[in-house]
Amino acid sequence: MGEGVTWQEVDLSRDPAAGERYRIRATPTVVVLDREGKVRKTLVGVPDREELRKAIMEAAGG
Repeated sequence: MGEGVTWQEVDLSRDPAAGERYRIRATPTVVVLDREGKVRKTLVGVPDREELRKAIMEAAGG
């Protein structure tokens, strides 16, 4: 895990369009996208390590 993964933080007060685009209603929210930019998983709150790993692996097709 981690190879080829990009982490990007978005400040919704500076980029409210990102919240609209990804339907973010609460913070923190983690949105996991696949390589084409399609939303594969939305995790509201702080995910635990295993939950995040699983979401990334599924988005990567693994």
